[in-house]
Amino acid sequence: MPILKPFEQCLARPDEGTKKYLLVEHLLNVKKFAENNVFFSDDVLLKKLIGLTGFCHDMFKAQYDWQDYIKNVSSSNKKGTGPAHAPGGAVLFSFLAWHLLVKEDAWENCKVYWLWLGRDIMDHHGKLKNLSSDYVVSFGIWSKVDIEGLSSFVKQHYPELSEVKISVQSLKRWVNEIDELLEEAQEELDLMYRRPDYKKLMAKIQFWRLMTTILVAGDRLDIQETLPHRFAENEHWQNDKQLDEFCRQNSQHSLSEVRMNSVKIL
Repeated sequence: MPILKPFEQCLARPDEGTKKYLLVEHLLNVKKFAENNVFFSDDVLLKKLIGLTGFCHDMFKAQYDWQDYIKNVSSSNKKGTGPAHAPGGAVLFSFLAWHLLVKEDAWENCKVYWLWLGRDIMDHHGKLKNLSSDYVVSFGIWSKVDIEGLSSFVKQHYPELSEVKISVQSLKRWVNEIDELLEEAQEELDLMYRRPDYKKLMAKIQFWRLMTTILVAGDRLDIQETLPHRFAENEHWQNDKQLDEFCRQNSQHSLSEVRMNSVKIL
């Protein structure tokens, strides 16, 4: 059996020269981004849940198969498709978030958020799916992860979960217990037994996808820096010149008079 890589040494993506991208740094960066960008709600617990999705989303990259894949990519500079990691992250999130909500006595009020955010982790590298399309949370092979190191990392940043047992056995038991909770959360949306109020449903979907956007954006922006582009002064002059020339050449166009009248009205 391959030797487990210590959790805090695991990589999030291939090296770039001497630069290493540690998984723990990526998870904390996305957690921070998520917590700082919940602009649509002042709910402290919701912000914590969304932060927890960023914290958990790539956690299963710590499995040795994925780490071996990244090592080979770094040495050969050839990318492929690595072992699936999203299902493991979704399982861990569902497990930790449920314990957090129970501790806060907030399960009844937040079970739908729990359902949505777990789905987001499942989908964060692919097509977004709805709740009825094969919501599968596979525990993967947790024995391939330094579960003790992972547990220490979780409890370091979420001390309120310090009493939760995180082990291969507890996660396997969780997968066998989760179906009932998924059904309970879906029933809360009341989509099965009567015609929905489509305006309310649309508002819920919009709210959900705001949360989806935070996770996907946090993940992407931490991997690829997005720099603003500003026109240099000579580019501004060139654009103005081209615009003037375009207007001159089209001064007799049939819509020219309409445009001029519109400007006068404004």
